[in-house]
Amino acid sequence: MIDPQQFERDRAKLTADVVVLEKEVAEAKPLKHLEDLRDLLRDRLGPGLRRIREGKYAFAGDLESTLVDLGRRVDEAGRALVDRVRRGHDDFTRRVRGIRDDVRSLELGPSPLALVAIKRSGDELVDLRADLKALKESVKSSIGDLPEKVKALQARLGEVEAYLQRAAGSAVPLAPGEGLYLAVDAEWRKGASASENPDGLLIVTDRRIVMERKEKEGSFLGFGGKKVQEFLWEIPVAQVRSIRPEQRGLLGVVDLIHITTALESPLGETMVEVKGGIDADAFAAQLRKVLDGSLESERFRGS
Repeated sequence: MIDPQQFERDRAKLTADVVVLEKEVAEAKPLKHLEDLRDLLRDRLGPGLRRIREGKYAFAGDLESTLVDLGRRVDEAGRALVDRVRRGHDDFTRRVRGIRDDVRSLELGPSPLALVAIKRSGDELVDLRADLKALKESVKSSIGDLPEKVKALQARLGEVEAYLQRAAGSAVPLAPGEGLYLAVDAEWRKGASASENPDGLLIVTDRRIVMERKEKEGSFLGFGGKKVQEFLWEIPVAQVRSIRPEQRGLLGVVDLIHITTALESPLGETMVEVKGGIDADAFAAQLRKVLDGSLESERFRGS
């Protein structure tokens, strides 16, 4: 015997589930993530790279090729997926309409056939949701590592723009034809006490490493004091004999770079703390590109 009240509860729940699923299918945009990546590359990272080039930063040729490659991969993924997604969406829409028609037939009241329709429609709802999820997962799998690659490119462009911004506030002029590579906040570990160690900028070009002092002198907790900006030292690349990274600290990591110079250099060996969350090993690897000449492979074509 059919319980009319239970039938009405089942029918009402199924009706509500169909409404929710119709909305999910209508609003499903499996390719949205891919479209967002395309827009990011075109509208933000492309112009960002142009700003870098216009800012006379020469060593982003690898970023230019990466941008082109990622744009190509995003376009190829979109072309490969669009037909599959369209067919899937059309199929989902057709199936939802079929479920909705079955649910409307339940308005005639409880009957053995109506109970079968409720069971059939409920099962179809579960299958359809699973298929919709599978399509989204398939698209995500097809996109692969593109989101991570685009994110890495965005972070790298941000770093370069920060180098240019810091260098713009420096009093150290570049010689004609000299190319800026790195400009990071740093502290020259000149002496044993903190008062002997000036803060400033470590500037790396394709020709030399420069330390510039840039800090407030005589301030208390950041208040008062006098701004001091002055050239401290420079090391021609040809005089650098070795670069050694070091990490110190118990409560927090301190990233240090040891620079050993040739005998003709007055500095001998000097030590600099790189700040702003820069990893000493990664920074040392960048410096070695200048020393071994591999940095030239990153130069913009024609610059």
